[in-house]
Formats: sequence, C-alpha cells, structure tokens
Amino acid sequence: MHVTSMRLFGAARPPVTMPCGRICTQAGCETRLSIYNPEDFCALHADTADDLVPAGFCRCGKCGRVLEWTPQFFHRDSTSRRSGLHTVCKECRNGANQHYVARRARPREMKRCPHCGQARPLTLRWWYRQKQGVEVGRWSSWCKPCHRERHREEARAERAEKRARTR
Repeated sequence: MHVTSMRLFGAARPPVTMPCGRICTQAGCETRLSIYNPEDFCALHADTADDLVPAGFCRCGKCGRVLEWTPQFFHRDSTSRRSGLHTVCKECRNGANQHYVARRARPREMKRCPHCGQARPLTLRWWYRQKQGVEVGRWSSWCKPCHRERHREEARAERAEKRARTR
C-alpha cells in the first residue's frame, strides 16, 4: 500500500534566510543569516561579537551603548550574574521603571457610587475589592467613605440594641 501526502494549508512559506543573502561577518564563516537574526553574526560566532567591547565594559542590552561595567552605570541586584550587575544600564532601567509606575498610578476608569452619587477613580484608595462569595475580585458597589459610614451606623445600632437588652 502506498500512502501519499498533500499540503493541507495555503501557499508555501517563504524561506527564513534573507533574500539578499546576508552571511556571517566572522572571517571564514559562510553561514547565511536568518531574516529573524538582526545581528551580523551567526549563532556560533555571536559570542565573538562581544570581543569588540573592551574588557571591563559592557554593552547595554536595551540602548546598545558601551559603558564601563561598574555600579555607577549598571544596577547591582542581578543575582543570576556572577558580577551581580545587570546588563541594562541604569538610565534604561530607570526609564522603564518610571513608565511602569506612571502606568500603574493612572486610574483606568471612573466608577459612580450609588449612595453618594460621586464618580471616583477605580483604585483601591476609593473602592474595596470583594474577598468572599461569588464576586471575588470585583469592586464594591459603594465607595469606601460610604461603606465606612454604613458600617459605623450599623455598629451604633447594634450597640444601642445591646444596651437596651441589658437594661
């Protein structure tokens, strides 16, 4: 019995090598580079490309600048590296952190409290998160000030009722 196969999906994929025929720039290497490789070296010679950076210096993984590999330019808290220094310079890392903090601090939307009628930013400063029941993780219906006032009133009523029973 002879089994034949046929292509089930659309047209053939384009080759992953560059159409212009880029090759590794390492002397004596004829490896053609993939269209997904933005570097000038193949995988075998990528480590030798780092030889272009002088000893004691490091190329920032984000901006590409070559800086002295000291705590003055690189953060110290990388536990996965023997030197303890990150490979992204302080300027790039701080810029990324500031972007993250600014994005997290900005309220994504507003929510109106049905009790007081005020629209407030949908943040933990103004709203509670449900911690029990079916709606775990959902925002509370009432804003925190109204919620607190409601519970204060309920607690006052309970204390008054308790005093009335004990007299």
